[in-house]
Amino acid sequence: MWREFRDLRLLGVALLAVFYGLVIVLNVTVFSPQATVERYLDALHDGRTADAVELVWPAGNEGDLVSLSSDSALRPTLAGVTHTETVDGITTVTADVLILGDTVSVEFLLRRGQSWSPLNSWEFAAAPTAVVTVEASPAGEGSLNGTPQSDSRRVLMPSVVVVESASPWFAVDAVPVPVTIRGVEFVVPAEFTPTELLKTEMVSVVRDFLDKCALATTLAPPECPFAALTYDRVAAGPAWEIAAYPELSISADGRNWLVSGEGTARLTVSLIDYATEATVDYDEQVPFTVKATIEGLGTAKPTLRFTNTQLD
Repeated sequence: MWREFRDLRLLGVALLAVFYGLVIVLNVTVFSPQATVERYLDALHDGRTADAVELVWPAGNEGDLVSLSSDSALRPTLAGVTHTETVDGITTVTADVLILGDTVSVEFLLRRGQSWSPLNSWEFAAAPTAVVTVEASPAGEGSLNGTPQSDSRRVLMPSVVVVESASPWFAVDAVPVPVTIRGVEFVVPAEFTPTELLKTEMVSVVRDFLDKCALATTLAPPECPFAALTYDRVAAGPAWEIAAYPELSISADGRNWLVSGEGTARLTVSLIDYATEATVDYDEQVPFTVKATIEGLGTAKPTLRFTNTQLD
C-alpha cells in the first residue's frame, strides 16, 4: 500500500512539473507581451478595428477614433519583434513594421494585467494612439479614412491616414501620412478644390438669379448687380436682358467659398431728354459683376448669398 501511495505521489509531482512547465512555455509564447503586440498589429493589418480596440481598451474606453483605412495597402504589416525590455514594471516591446513601403521601428508600452490565473495577462500601459490634425487649405468638407473630420482626432498607431472628400462639391489632393509615434501630433495637409458638379450647380443658381433680375422694369432692379442712372424721365421701358452670362470662378476666403464673375446686360429704354423734351431711344450694353458667398455646402442644394455690386 505504501508503495502505491508513493507511486501516486511521484505521478502527482510529475504532472505538477508538466503543468508548470506548460505554464512557463505559454507565458513566454502565447501569453507574452510580444504576443500581445503581435495580435494587436495583426488586427491592424487585417482591418479588424474592433479587435485592436478591445486589446487596447478591454473596458471599451476608446473614445472617438479615426477608422483604419479600407485600403489594405495602407495598413501596417508586422515584420517582427526586435527587442523587449522591462524597467520598473513597464515592458517596452519594439517591433519592426512595414508601412507605405518603409520599415519603421515602433515602441509599445505594456504591463502585467491583474489575473488569478497562472497564465500571464498583459495590457497596454500607454494607449498606442497619436493625434491627427487636418491642415485644410482652404476649408472643405472632409473625412479621415472615412471618419467625419474635426480639428483633431485620435488614431491607432501605426497606421496611415488620408484626408478624403466627404462632399460631392469638393475634391481633395492629399498625401497619405504614416502615423508611427505614440502620443505625437501628426499634421495631415489637404487642399480642397471645387468639383465640376459644384461649378455647374453655381452656374445654374447664378443664371436663375440674373434671369429674375432681367424681368425687372426699373432702371435699378433691387438687389441685382446691374443698374442705369439718369436724370431724364422714362418714356417707355426699361427692358433688361442678359447679353453675356458671367464666366464664374470659385475661390476661398478663409472658411467661406466665394463665387465671382463679370457679365453684360442689355438695356433698352426710351428717355425724355431733360433739356430738349425730345424722346431718345437707348440700346446699351451694361457690364456688371456678380459676387456671392456659397451657403449650404453640407446640403444637397447649395445656395448663394449675393453681394450688392450695383455701385461697384
